[in-house]
Parts: sequence; structure tokens; C-alpha cells
Amino acid sequence: SSVWVFYRALLKWRKTEVGPVESESDFSAAPLGDSALLIRRTSKDKKTVLILVKLMGGGPVELAARLDPKFCGTPWDVMFSSEDKSFCLDPEPMVIRLSGPAPVVEFGRPGAVILKAR
Repeated sequence: SSVWVFYRALLKWRKTEVGPVESESDFSAAPLGDSALLIRRTSKDKKTVLILVKLMGGGPVELAARLDPKFCGTPWDVMFSSEDKSFCLDPEPMVIRLSGPAPVVEFGRPGAVILKAR
């Protein structure tokens, strides 16, 4: 199933891109309201990775208020999302705005997206 394919991609990504947490500064997690979660990791190449998970419903998730100010204005790249065609039979792509001071993701339904600092 597509969920299994997504799960395998996450496991592979975790192994190749982020590896184990070596210190407290390599990981943080915080709720975003009652329906989303922001996880921050440090990649093997020492760049910041954001994992944004929408647990219920759809709607916008703005990271400016929850992101450490040192990351505001950072350019981000989308690594992949749960709505990518390779993971989803009926994709409902997220609208991901990376041009402002911090990312804004408009979810159509529950899902996840991984962003990496340039």
C-alpha cells in the first residue's frame, strides 16, 4: 500500500539523512495548536531539517511564531511529503510557501512534509 511505501521512504531517509540524535541540540518537538506537530532535527551535513505533521483536518500551518528566530529568513527545500504521487493514490498536494520569513504550509488533509535548510 502507499502508506507502506511512505513509511519505507521515511526509514530510508532517516538512516541516510539524519542518523541518530547525538545531542539535545540535534532534536526538538513542539505542538502547533491541537492538530499539528513540528519536529526539528539536524542532518548529517549539519543542516536543519523540519518535519511538519498535520494530525487532523486541513488548513494552514504558519511556522513564523514557532520557529527559532535564528531560522527566520532561512531558505528551505522540500525533501518530500506524504502527498507526493509516489506515496499517495489520490494526492491532494499541499501548498507550501517558502518565500516569506518562515514556511507556511496549507494542508488539504492530514499529512506530513519534510523541509531542509539550504
